[in-house]
Amino acid sequence: MRFWGRYLKTIFNRFASKMVPVDQSRSIEAVLKNGLLLVDTETRNEICAFILAHQTNKGGFVDRAGNPDLYYTLFGTYLAEALSLTDVLNKIKDYLIDVEENKKLTGIYLNCAVIIHTKLFGSETLPADIHKNALNEMKQNKKTQHAYSSFIHLLTLYHLKDYLATHSLIKKIRTKESDTLPPCTVTAAELILCSLTHKPVEQITKQLLSFNRPNGGFVALDKTKIEDLLSTGVALYALNYVKADLRLIKPECLSFIDSLYLDGGFRAMELDIETDIEYTFYGLLALGSLTN
Repeated sequence: MRFWGRYLKTIFNRFASKMVPVDQSRSIEAVLKNGLLLVDTETRNEICAFILAHQTNKGGFVDRAGNPDLYYTLFGTYLAEALSLTDVLNKIKDYLIDVEENKKLTGIYLNCAVIIHTKLFGSETLPADIHKNALNEMKQNKKTQHAYSSFIHLLTLYHLKDYLATHSLIKKIRTKESDTLPPCTVTAAELILCSLTHKPVEQITKQLLSFNRPNGGFVALDKTKIEDLLSTGVALYALNYVKADLRLIKPECLSFIDSLYLDGGFRAMELDIETDIEYTFYGLLALGSLTN
């Protein structure tokens, strides 16, 4: 039975990999680069300086407390790629190797290690224990999927090209709270998956747009009062991915994103006074999603 299960999984993944249209022009990497096209040279230089200032000598990116953190390094990796910062990426490689060899990774850090490793080294050299532990932890947490962890998990499975697990995870997300509107990030993930599997996107597009508020920002939950850049970046990325018409909300969205920019970085929301690498990623992702 185990052999038969592995065989079916292999066949499913081969079939799915041919069916899923990977449009590189709409990849996260491409959209981040598009975001940089909307900023002037001075702002681009400020962003570069911000990224360099938040990387330690050992290659990791720091959290808001100033400590190197693999989670923040994930976003630093995306940003460094978008800006073609080769030296920064080389230092990240050294940092990741050290973490993989000397740290016991759990939770979201397993996902971060998987994504960074596959981006910088390819999936073939991913340590077997990290691969196995990441998949096991995602399976164990299916019943308690947090809105944002679901998005990170789906991103992890995408990089692993594990389409069977992706299909299983999204089914769990969809049925968890069928009586309520899923969080913004989960709705965004659903929208992208529907597009990839050639399913209708109109209804989920409307659901995702319902999180948008008059000032241009998106809220995390239907009843949340304050808009945030994470929800805005992820929502706009998904809407752009399915080529939704964003002309009516684009001016307010640009204004909202611009209001959170400060000296090379982005804040999480209007009440936030600090910038960090994570929200700088979401700021550029949001901008890049509005270039079309």
